[in-house]
Amino acid sequence: MVRLRYSSKAEPPPRSWPVRAKVLAGAMLRRVGWKNALPVSARERRNEAPAWQVQIERFLGSTFAFAGGLFLACALITAAWGAATGQDVNQLWSELGGMTLDVFVILIVYEAFSQRRARLQEVQRQFEIIDDYKRWDAEEARLRIAGALRRLGRLGVTKSNFAGVRLSDFGFAEHGVPSLAGSTFYDGDWGNPLNDSAVRLARVSFAHVDCSGVQFSPFDPFEALDTLSTPNRRYATIVDCSFVECGLAGAIFNGADLSWTAPPPDSHYEVEEDEDGSPYGVKVSEGPFSGADLSGAQFRGCRLQNADFRDALNLRSADFFRAKGLEAALFDSDDDRAWALASAARTD
Repeated sequence: MVRLRYSSKAEPPPRSWPVRAKVLAGAMLRRVGWKNALPVSARERRNEAPAWQVQIERFLGSTFAFAGGLFLACALITAAWGAATGQDVNQLWSELGGMTLDVFVILIVYEAFSQRRARLQEVQRQFEIIDDYKRWDAEEARLRIAGALRRLGRLGVTKSNFAGVRLSDFGFAEHGVPSLAGSTFYDGDWGNPLNDSAVRLARVSFAHVDCSGVQFSPFDPFEALDTLSTPNRRYATIVDCSFVECGLAGAIFNGADLSWTAPPPDSHYEVEEDEDGSPYGVKVSEGPFSGADLSGAQFRGCRLQNADFRDALNLRSADFFRAKGLEAALFDSDDDRAWALASAARTD
């Protein structure tokens, strides 16, 4: 009998069932002489289990699966008893019906409430982890927040409260967080010494993340006192952040300070020539909103510095009412610039 086992005791088996099957199939093929069959990369070994596998494992470990197995066992026992005693099996189904009702009420209904309560408790626990670490801008805090967001994502929750967060040098997509839809950063609370909800984001990447409906800032409490010559510190400060190919439909940046340290380049393309001397453009960089969907996004009262909206999608459905710094911002065309300035200067 051939026993298949993993070569290293220190290395745990892959979490994903398909990768485990690939490892075992490759081991069998190598035993019959097929060298280098079905190689498995280190990244595949580290991959998380797919969503369908998580659902199956959760179901198999629940009382629902146990109740189904118990019901099947009762049915088999009833049929076997009828066959062994010579009784009409149809007359025994009433007894099975009583047992089925007991199984349904005692196990299924109770488990449904138990699962719901456990899910709510787990969601609350992850929210508490985020709340505990969001004001500590350190590597450990960033990793713990990312882990909590991944666990919330597996529970189908994307809406989190980041009020008061201090976060820098972090990428949500890089840490396996695909969506923050509906989340809140600055919640509008101000003047409360016991609950500083001001948000400070520096070099944070929202690239490739669904941020639809995210409230980065609802307003700035002291916007009326703010001028370009004597600017006040905004409650939502977003510095050198990237929103490349980010879903920002319905996102709210009202009153936020959006700035980038370095001025954007004159062009994100360089001209090169092919073999016959014909020129063509090669993209060598991209702006912070390149490929971002700005449908319904609000930048009302924002203070912009070195902003670059080139290659943004649905720019003209965004709202720039009373935004400052648009004169120096870059757009794809002069018409887009004129439209943005008109949007900022209109009177509502």
